[in-house]
Amino acid sequence: MFKDRTKFLLFLLLSALFIVESGFADPIKKEIRIGILKKESIGGWDYEWQETIDFLNRQVKDHDFKMVMLQWSELKQAVANGKVDFVIASPVFNVELDMDGQLTVIATLRRENEKIEAFDNLFGSVIFWRAGNKEIKSLWDIRNKSIAAGPLNSIGGWLAPAREFAERGIDLRNAAREVVNHIDTSKIIAEVLSGKADVGICRTSSLELLASQGKLNLADISYSRELYLHTEDLPFACSTRLYPEWSFARVSHTPAHLVEKVTLNLLRMSNVDEPKKITWGFPANYSQVHQLMQTLNLEPFRSESSLINLLVKRLRRWLTGLAITLLALGSLVFYLLKLNFRLHNVTEELNSQRGFLKHLVDSLPDMIFVKNQAGHYLMCNQAFASAFKFSADDIRGRSDSEIFGETPPFLDIAILPGDRSTIQKVVREIEIAGANTIFGEIIKVSCPLHGLQEPVSIGIIRDISVSYRARQLQEQRERLISGIAEAAHLIVGAESSVEKSMPAALDAISKAIGADRIGMIRHDEFNEKTGESRPSFRCFSCYCRNQHQCHRETANMIEVVIREHYSRLLAGNCIGRSTTEFSGPIIAELVKMGIKSLLIIPVFVHKKFWGCLEVHILNNSRSWLDFELAALELAAEIFGSMIERSTDFVQLVNYRDRLKLALDSAGLYLWEYDFENGENMTPDDLYLNLGYLGREQIEAKRKLGFDILHDDDRHLIRNIADAESCQFEVRLLSQSGKYAWHSFIGRNYFDANHVHLRLIGFFRNTSVEHQRDMALRMEEGRNVHALTAAHAASWEYVPEERRFYWSRHIKKLLGYNPEIFSPNIQSVYQVIHPDDLPAAKEAVRKFLVSGKELRFDCRLRHFDGSYSWFVNIGTQVEDPELADYRYYGIIIDISETRRLQENLTEARNRALLASQAKSEFLANMSHEIRTPMNGILGMLELLMATTLDHRQREFAGLIYRSSQSLLGILNAVLDLSKIEAGKIVLEKDSINLRRLLEEVVSLMQPLAEKKKIEVILKYPPAAPDQIVADGGRLRQVLTNLLSNAVKFTQEGFIIVEVAATVIDEGKAGRFSFSVKDTGIGMNNEQQQQVFEKFSQADSSITRRFGGTGLGLTICQELIKIMGGEISLESASGLGTRISFTLTLELLKETPAVPTKFPEKLRTFVAGNNSPVVDTVCEIISSWNIDCSRVSYDELPSKIQSESDSKNPVVTIFDFPPGEQLPEHLKYQKPDNVTGSIFLMTPRQLASIDSRDQDFSTIFLLSKPVTTSKLYNAMLEILQRPERRLYELKKSGRFNSIKPETTYVRLGLRVLVVEDNEINQEVAHGILEMMGCQVTLAGSGAVALEHLEQGRFDVVLLDCQMPEMDGFEVVRLIRENPELKDLPVIAMTAHSMPGDREKCINSGMNDYISKPVEARQLLAILSRFASPGVAVDSEEAADNLSASKNDDSVLDVVLDSERIRRIFERKPQQLSRLVKAAYTNYTGLDRQIQEQIKKSEFDAAAQNAHTIKGSLGNLGGNRAAELAAKLELALKEGNGELAGKIRGQLETAFNEFFAQLEKLEAEINKPENS
Repeated sequence: MFKDRTKFLLFLLLSALFIVESGFADPIKKEIRIGILKKESIGGWDYEWQETIDFLNRQVKDHDFKMVMLQWSELKQAVANGKVDFVIASPVFNVELDMDGQLTVIATLRRENEKIEAFDNLFGSVIFWRAGNKEIKSLWDIRNKSIAAGPLNSIGGWLAPAREFAERGIDLRNAAREVVNHIDTSKIIAEVLSGKADVGICRTSSLELLASQGKLNLADISYSRELYLHTEDLPFACSTRLYPEWSFARVSHTPAHLVEKVTLNLLRMSNVDEPKKITWGFPANYSQVHQLMQTLNLEPFRSESSLINLLVKRLRRWLTGLAITLLALGSLVFYLLKLNFRLHNVTEELNSQRGFLKHLVDSLPDMIFVKNQAGHYLMCNQAFASAFKFSADDIRGRSDSEIFGETPPFLDIAILPGDRSTIQKVVREIEIAGANTIFGEIIKVSCPLHGLQEPVSIGIIRDISVSYRARQLQEQRERLISGIAEAAHLIVGAESSVEKSMPAALDAISKAIGADRIGMIRHDEFNEKTGESRPSFRCFSCYCRNQHQCHRETANMIEVVIREHYSRLLAGNCIGRSTTEFSGPIIAELVKMGIKSLLIIPVFVHKKFWGCLEVHILNNSRSWLDFELAALELAAEIFGSMIERSTDFVQLVNYRDRLKLALDSAGLYLWEYDFENGENMTPDDLYLNLGYLGREQIEAKRKLGFDILHDDDRHLIRNIADAESCQFEVRLLSQSGKYAWHSFIGRNYFDANHVHLRLIGFFRNTSVEHQRDMALRMEEGRNVHALTAAHAASWEYVPEERRFYWSRHIKKLLGYNPEIFSPNIQSVYQVIHPDDLPAAKEAVRKFLVSGKELRFDCRLRHFDGSYSWFVNIGTQVEDPELADYRYYGIIIDISETRRLQENLTEARNRALLASQAKSEFLANMSHEIRTPMNGILGMLELLMATTLDHRQREFAGLIYRSSQSLLGILNAVLDLSKIEAGKIVLEKDSINLRRLLEEVVSLMQPLAEKKKIEVILKYPPAAPDQIVADGGRLRQVLTNLLSNAVKFTQEGFIIVEVAATVIDEGKAGRFSFSVKDTGIGMNNEQQQQVFEKFSQADSSITRRFGGTGLGLTICQELIKIMGGEISLESASGLGTRISFTLTLELLKETPAVPTKFPEKLRTFVAGNNSPVVDTVCEIISSWNIDCSRVSYDELPSKIQSESDSKNPVVTIFDFPPGEQLPEHLKYQKPDNVTGSIFLMTPRQLASIDSRDQDFSTIFLLSKPVTTSKLYNAMLEILQRPERRLYELKKSGRFNSIKPETTYVRLGLRVLVVEDNEINQEVAHGILEMMGCQVTLAGSGAVALEHLEQGRFDVVLLDCQMPEMDGFEVVRLIRENPELKDLPVIAMTAHSMPGDREKCINSGMNDYISKPVEARQLLAILSRFASPGVAVDSEEAADNLSASKNDDSVLDVVLDSERIRRIFERKPQQLSRLVKAAYTNYTGLDRQIQEQIKKSEFDAAAQNAHTIKGSLGNLGGNRAAELAAKLELALKEGNGELAGKIRGQLETAFNEFFAQLEKLEAEINKPENS
């Protein structure tokens, strides 16, 4: 199109200039969109914007103005995308976008309805409070007060006072106790007047406006002008500076002429006579708004790069024009690259053709190579390289000597001379890749090659090994033809009738084809018995191998088959090539008779159907090959020919021709000699096989007659006339002058006077068999040498002769002559040592009876009378010729081996004795050391419970930790001793594997957190939980491995991963455990010794990290005992991974965690710690929840992208250990996010202040992250997003808030029988919360009186009471007929196995252990409530399970949540209980001390039981646990141990009581104090 390049370039330049000019032109729009910020976005006034829109439409006729109400973020997006032309918004909004160059203010709002002189376009903020609130006298008294204010981005509602306080160094939000934001000013004033909020903040003129409407009395409130004194002269209440009103701004893309029209008309609105609520004036000074935004660090002043962003936005059009100009200049380069592209295409096409040729050559099965004249390979295909186990690159450029060491013969081909292509072909035997041998056809082509002066040689090697299969088939054909030929000879040469000679012929064919039986079936047209003219069949002749049943026994079945396929037989087709040709009943009959294959071939005589030849196969099913069918058809035809030979001479000639063909195929050569005339009548075939080709040579050798035989074999001919048949092997002279072995089978023919007339037979070349026999004899010779070298002798036992035959080696072994030594078994027994003789006889007896392998050791007597140890090995071999067995064996001298075994046994016994002594020593030493260690640790605990100064406590703590470390070493040594002694007995416990793993990981979390490393647990949610194993030992192994990982890891993370595979139909599981760290790692030498006892990687590790070096050794041994294996992978500086595998029994196949989440839930996991984030994503994804991993910077944009979706969104934040939290905590939850989860370490949780963040929609999850924790957190976020999930205690620690319990009003009348006053009050408080009427009884007698006088629905009965215990009370209740169905629930501090059954068997309905939990009691009482009361028993049961599994609650000094839940509304009752608890404990403690001194252990145990129940009900879990231990020690009568535990209980009670008093003070504290 453009022939001249100059014109083309000029055209491109003009196009670029046109595009640039059109880019800078102002767009003309007919519809004008005015974006207005919604009131809900900032809490501003509800102005009448429509007046302004209507006014502009009337004044500016050529444009259509439309109003678009948008939220804050939506309006910003519309300005950025150019979807609006003008903006009416708050000062903060317009200033922020004005700084970015997106907006320009053209007018400021004026409130015409207020007309307050010069202040109609200014406003500020009012800070006010209730007039009767005496706590607030000035604005400085608002600290720790609650504030009700407007939205956070409103100047009058929040930002103006926040600026005033910020300039005075006060953060208003942190100074206040609570800040609540409202959009409606009426709500703010209502909360202040009602006392819900102490202070209120609203926009100026709001109070006066509400007062004018009669909604507010200004005398009820007070406000301050302290912050900004210039507000004293204002005609309205104001506490801050004044700021300009809302503004009307143009967007940067709006045309200038349109802006001019709109501005002029806006300024004209105030001059119009029509009354208006708002008008517009000249743009006000917004510097105060700038200063406010700078002071409060608002956008765009918050970003350091705001100036750069501003410049970029202002210069956006120029940058766009520059980019388009550069694009036009780049078009010049495109034209220059076009020619290069064409050249590249040509090159690619050539490369593609070359690659196609290479691929074609590589895909050929033939081996192809190319050589130059120097013998170096220029290339080869893949088949050639693979055949020699090289790659093509390894062969290219190298010679045969460099590759193979020497040139293989089949590759040694000379380079052909000349320029024209020449072809040579040769067939050679090739050995490839070691022992693999093939027959290859080698083709070589010499041709010139472009770029080379001399021609190259191309070789092609083609594998023709397939011909071997054809040769095997040929041999099979030869055997078959040989059998047919022999059968033909038997029939032809027989003087008797065909019927008599037929069995022998059938025998020959049967052996050739491997048939079990074969027969000839005769067909008769006329049945003499019935006189009917229909086909009948009878057995003409048959042969059965192994005396199997005769064909006559299956004649009926054969006759049915023949009749069914009679038409096919008449057509000359065989039947039974495959069993599928028969019908179902026939196949069933064949199976019943054991016939696997049946073949029937028709026989014709004189071209008429005579009968058939039938073949039976019993061993296996057989499909007949074509040549087998052809041969058998030939045999059938021969048999038919023999039957008719007496009448048809022509058929006899045909038979002889076919016989000759069969003999040639089988390698048989006819020999015939006429003794009567002395003439050799042998055909030419034999002499041709011997290499005599010419007629003269054949005639000469034929005249020699028997002289062609070797001289040593001619004597065999002299005796051939002695028998009717003859068979021998002779050597015949070949044309090369060498003799070849041949076997001969022949038959002699005599006249009536027994004069030898003729000899007819067949020669067969047997040279190959003779070579094989020679190889066998050589092998026998090698076996003889092997016996000599092994100090062994062989023997043979012939049962029919009852004689032993020994090899000549017996003389060297025992000194006996093999010809006369031990000719029978009894003589053999005489040389066996008397002590070994009974066992030897028994072994020989079993060997002869069963035929199994003989093997026994015994001592044999030498000729000189000494004995040596021998092993006797024998086997049984079947002799097919004799139909009997023979026995062969050897004896081997094992005297030296026996001596070594005895020495090893003695050494092993000594080692076992030494190990036992060592174990006993370690056990004794452990016991002796533990006794003083017990005293040391006990006294240290008592010492540390006394008043010590800081230095003394530090020394005592050091001694205590050292003693614990020494005790740990003793435990490790003792464990090792038990393992070595084999005294470790594994327990079979039902354990929850997931809980065990979480407990072990949680135990190591504090140590890991100190080193700022992560501990991560990966256990698939779908994996089984309930297993049967020794939980203690498994916990010991995991703790050791995880402790080592923490010890040797300075930074990074530790991953505990478990994979499970269910096997054995769900009865067992294969569990793979691994602990991987990023620690110091080990080299190969260190890995070799890491599992050795008392050994570590090197001595420096012991100095740096400590330890005995027994941990991994014990782990390895324990895992072996549990049936597993442990392995280690490590690299120095890269960390270590220790894995072990166990096969454990499964209690039941635990299903995966049920998914209860919304279908389209989206989750975003933000964090920089890859392993933790990956683990969280894997767990969430396993619940079929869409989970995305993002960084902190990417999260806002990801959440923004989901703003249009109505699907729930949950965000998860990961905080690495040691990271500073406030920057991450201070964030405002987006509106479309349902809730957030923060993953933190316990230390991070303890460092959080509730004033840093509003936690109403945040779940704080303590690490390590587990499946159950994360699952519960997700459900809590989705089901209760509005509830405050966590609260910050004054101590600074986060505690999980129990959901506020709303108990069902059961309305039951309950009798509580309890002798302890504290337990009475606790039960009374819980039951009252459930709406029950409670009656208290202090003893069993009082309880019975109450039951006689009143009616009760349920009885709560304490089992341990003085005078009359609970079991006696329930017995008396059940004896009363009126009370036999009254529900009785046992309350006891006993929680051992069997206690529940004891209570149920005594007549009680249910059982509850102390301390009594409200949820647990509710779940039980709900069963006895009226039907109209709905109780979620399942939820109650879940809570009960959760409370039982909450290990953290069991270890706290005081369960404050439980006390608050019961007594927060009854503080006086709690005060009474506190006093009673102290009095009760001190009195019982004194009694216990006295009872221990007097050895009254039963009474003391009863008092300890009472203490345990009381403290448990009051939430003193740790003290209650010690009381339980004290009770157990007293029941066992161990006074010394009981005294120590009582001291610990006293310390725990004092700590518990101090916290209880503090909690009592908090509950009784007035709300306004």
